[in-house]
Amino acid sequence: MNIELSLNALLFVALCILGIAICVSDIRHRRIPNKLVLLVALSTLPLAFNNGFIWDSLPYAVLVFVIGFVATVIGIWGGGDTKLLTAFAIGIHPDYLLLSVMSMFLLGGIQVIIMALYYRSLKTFREKGIAYGIPIVISSTAMCFISVISGF
Repeated sequence: MNIELSLNALLFVALCILGIAICVSDIRHRRIPNKLVLLVALSTLPLAFNNGFIWDSLPYAVLVFVIGFVATVIGIWGGGDTKLLTAFAIGIHPDYLLLSVMSMFLLGGIQVIIMALYYRSLKTFREKGIAYGIPIVISSTAMCFISVISGF
């Protein structure tokens, strides 16, 4: 096993562990800790660099941040979600970024339906909010993995 493959495996395991911690925090508190987001970014940076697409993904990560910032300002998206998706976007090759966002929205829609059925009250549903970190983590981790195994 070569060093690059070992590093990729280690970074991917780190992303999975961080993803679980982020999901738990988002479910329990509806907050995504900045420390965990920073650790995601510190994992995706070497992942993208090691696989040769860092310079391709960074401009898209900036674009994700700008769009997310605007969505946060107008109140349709949380700031933690913006930071998390930006951190993951670094490790996703641009060819897979749109697929990542589309799968995130699909998973988020499924999550909203499940939560609506669970809470059965629009008032309770609105008070609890949506733990959107879950679909972000699932789709982004999967696309980071696909970006690496696709050979970019």
